[in-house]
Amino acid sequence: MVSRILSILINERTGTTVEVNYYQDPEELFAAVAKGKVDLYVDHVDSAIKRLKVDAPGKDEEERYRAVKRRFEEELNLIWLKPMGYSGVDRSGQDLGQASVVVSKDTLKKFPALPRLLEKIGTRVVLDDKSLDNLVARSGSVKPAKVARDYLKEVKLI
Repeated sequence: MVSRILSILINERTGTTVEVNYYQDPEELFAAVAKGKVDLYVDHVDSAIKRLKVDAPGKDEEERYRAVKRRFEEELNLIWLKPMGYSGVDRSGQDLGQASVVVSKDTLKKFPALPRLLEKIGTRVVLDDKSLDNLVARSGSVKPAKVARDYLKEVKLI
């Protein structure tokens, strides 16, 4: 659902067509990101810490976020934008840490206003776990793209 929201927001506000691809699991997605096949995606701090074995200090969310952000930028040329406001849970029910949009540096060079646009999801509009769960539930009976578009209209981003 979040990918639909982001793609519609980018399309409506910039006129750029965004292709949404789905992957079997986070590892397949990350492999595509590492090969430069994905310009932006949503990741979670705790997932990134486990995947790259980031040495993140303690349980302080802000410190863990900064450690992941620094490592991704230095080693992968990927920029973590500000957290969006929801954390999500994995299949075992474990919290994944704050969710953020992660964008390649090359994409940011082409679209320098992109961070300001995408960060509105977390700064101007709160997309928390409860809101996201409600949107996902609505998409059971309505096409996800319509649910995403309606949400963006509700929060006055399009």
